[in-house]
Amino acid sequence: MTLHLLGRAPNCVVPLSCHPWYLSVVNRVCEETTTLGDITIEKGTIVSADLFTLHRDKKIWGEDAEEFKPERWLLNENINTPTEYYYPFGGGPRICIGMKLGMMEIKMILVHFITLI
Repeated sequence: MTLHLLGRAPNCVVPLSCHPWYLSVVNRVCEETTTLGDITIEKGTIVSADLFTLHRDKKIWGEDAEEFKPERWLLNENINTPTEYYYPFGGGPRICIGMKLGMMEIKMILVHFITLI
């Protein structure tokens, strides 16, 4: 879509921007029969982790879980380590290949802002 067409269809971009751009469910196959509490997961069962919901769980992040609050990453008495409940890049052997680039960019931006002070 080009900008000159946008005037004829002003709402056409909005619906797609309301959806998360990443796949928020991680699927894995259970490699051996496992028991978690009173639940038995048979070998070969597909197990899904819904990261979108985990990252917005009010029991973990508080009633303001939907809000952007950078201070939430400071030490928090409710959470031993924020990474325990936060997987922005996934994990394990299938971790996002852009993680190191993203982390380096954040560090470079931080250094840039510090040098401006």
